[in-house]
Amino acid sequence: MAWLLQAAIVLTFMVMLAGSVVRATGSGMGCPDWPKCFGLLIPPTDVEQVTWHANSDYSQGQMIVRDEALWKANMDFTTAESWDKSQWTVYTRHDYAIFNPVHTWIEYINRLFGALLGLPMLIATGLAFTVMRSRPRLLGGMMLAMFFLGFEAWLGKLLVDGHLIPQQITLHMVGAFALLAVLVNVLRSVKPMGQHSDQSKLRVKVKRWAIAVIVLLAVQVVLGTQVREQIDVLLKTFGVHDSRLAWMGQLDITVLVHRSFSWMLLIASWYLHRAYKAWQPSSPLTLMLLIGFVLIAVLGAMMYYLSIPAVIQPAHLLLTAVTWMIGVDVLVRSWQSTN
Repeated sequence: MAWLLQAAIVLTFMVMLAGSVVRATGSGMGCPDWPKCFGLLIPPTDVEQVTWHANSDYSQGQMIVRDEALWKANMDFTTAESWDKSQWTVYTRHDYAIFNPVHTWIEYINRLFGALLGLPMLIATGLAFTVMRSRPRLLGGMMLAMFFLGFEAWLGKLLVDGHLIPQQITLHMVGAFALLAVLVNVLRSVKPMGQHSDQSKLRVKVKRWAIAVIVLLAVQVVLGTQVREQIDVLLKTFGVHDSRLAWMGQLDITVLVHRSFSWMLLIASWYLHRAYKAWQPSSPLTLMLLIGFVLIAVLGAMMYYLSIPAVIQPAHLLLTAVTWMIGVDVLVRSWQSTN
């Protein structure tokens, strides 16, 4: 079962990375409906596929773009020589009616990773049911993981229907990090860390600093997502190619708090590293965590001063997710040792 959980964690990273690419490229509405894309299982690759044509076959639910609106086929039919409005219904969940094949496929690949993630999680949950009497916590952990996966899927639908509502984007990100934390916790229960030192004072110290790092990082993720939401709004107003100062100067105090939290995270991770090194001298986990936070801070500065380059955003998020996983793992290790 451990390999299923490891696969789920890797796929969670891939979903988060793909989601970041979607955000960086502005592809969030590449598929205007959910769970299909333009009403199709395989999305269109050319504008002709979303354009009305005479004497052509359309399936129920298939979408086209016409008169700056999305139209949804009411049934399976073959068109006549002229447009028959009775065969179509205007899609009213939102008013976004633009087809960009690159954006469509970026969003579609993001959804594919999400679907793939569900496979190892479903199998692992099924296996957990077979040992539910002897290991009820394992089943509880998998059920919680499935809840967060379902929550993410449901919220993804709301984001598309609501044309990327900002507050829901933050919830979507928080849900992904929560899912990752649960999977790491369940994995550690299936695959214990082995023998550890029994110096209780050091373990408690590690646990306290790990909690501090996790809490600070959780707040940092929320703040970072809110800053990004502000930037999305400002970019629509000032334009991507306008002066950085024109829209960077419009950010509120959230960006300053976000930057301050970077220093707090570095300090907390340094103390965690010192405590963990005293407890487990041979483990590189907290050193990796500390290096990760340094790199995150560097990438964050590059994004701020280089006008949010699209190529840096996915790397910044992926590295944040990796440090989150390490921090949760350190916390679980210290928690298991103290109980």
